[in-house]
Amino acid sequence: MPTKSISPPSSNTGAQNTSRTGLRVLIDWLQATLKNVSLEALINGILDLNIDNFAEMDNGMYGYRKSLRLGNIAVYYDGNEGMGIHLQMSGGGCREYEGYKKRTWSHLLAMILDLESNITRLDLAIDDFTGYFKIPEIEKKIKSGEVQSKFREATNYEKIRLKDGYRRGQTLYLGSNTSLLKVRFYDKFKEAFEKGKDEELEGIEIWNRTELQLKDERAVKVAWLIANETDVGEIATGILNYYVRFTVKRTDSNKSRWKTWKKWERFIGDVQKIKLTELPKERTIETKLGWLDRQVTPTLATIVKAESPEFLLELVQEAFKRLKDQDFIMIDQYKDAKQARDERLKSLVSMTHVKPESSKSEAI
Repeated sequence: MPTKSISPPSSNTGAQNTSRTGLRVLIDWLQATLKNVSLEALINGILDLNIDNFAEMDNGMYGYRKSLRLGNIAVYYDGNEGMGIHLQMSGGGCREYEGYKKRTWSHLLAMILDLESNITRLDLAIDDFTGYFKIPEIEKKIKSGEVQSKFREATNYEKIRLKDGYRRGQTLYLGSNTSLLKVRFYDKFKEAFEKGKDEELEGIEIWNRTELQLKDERAVKVAWLIANETDVGEIATGILNYYVRFTVKRTDSNKSRWKTWKKWERFIGDVQKIKLTELPKERTIETKLGWLDRQVTPTLATIVKAESPEFLLELVQEAFKRLKDQDFIMIDQYKDAKQARDERLKSLVSMTHVKPESSKSEAI
């Protein structure tokens, strides 16, 4: 592990799209435990967010009794002595953090690592929008023994609809739950479709995902590489090339002499060339309403029950003073869109209630 401090990059050189190959690589999960760091130092200082925007929750996880949440970004605290605090960003949280346009991943990871924090999990997601291979093809290669790997076993998880046998989802895992590295292959398009996330699928026909889930020292090593601005495509292919290779079966009993499957070879070659992609999730009134409904309404109900609706109104009135220019822009955009929807609906209703002109029937 490097011992010297890393200077944060001055610009976001990693946010590049890869439309030519139809591939992108994202950081899709981040967890880190920080010792001797306060909540304010983590949220206001390291993440460059505002702790006042986080909702305080009475439930925790991983041995922590409480948490602060902003969308899918969570900070767990109030654990036993020596546990420190724990940061977790799910895939959605990573997209939300990118949307705040604060720090690059290289910058953020460098700051966390400089504090000698323990990064416990880091996921890289490789998205394929052209179809280098199909997930059932990977399954077939595994079942026919056409794979050379340091993993001992694979797991095939399927969700099947009973009434007609339709496969609603499939995920192939290489590695066990205790492994420091796990590789997942699954049809992200089908997953998003089954969850009703139509907005994510606009203009997309194919979406296969290969995920690298790294834990503990493996996660720390990859975090150091990203912090030092190593191309994430090189990181991903380096890991995949070391742990797994899909082959074409031959009579030779030595698999190392079997040729690499052409589709896999092309996939690996193109992944190696791509840079880290950032996919910021746009903050809208709709997303805030969803977050409010999911996470804040129980707290609001408790406050109203304990105090009064007027007390809650006073808090809201005070919060108006903290609104920023981007908040007012978001409000105006929401009002404009709502007005346009209302006008379209009014026009549609008026059209459906137009009385047809009467005409006299001609006698036959």
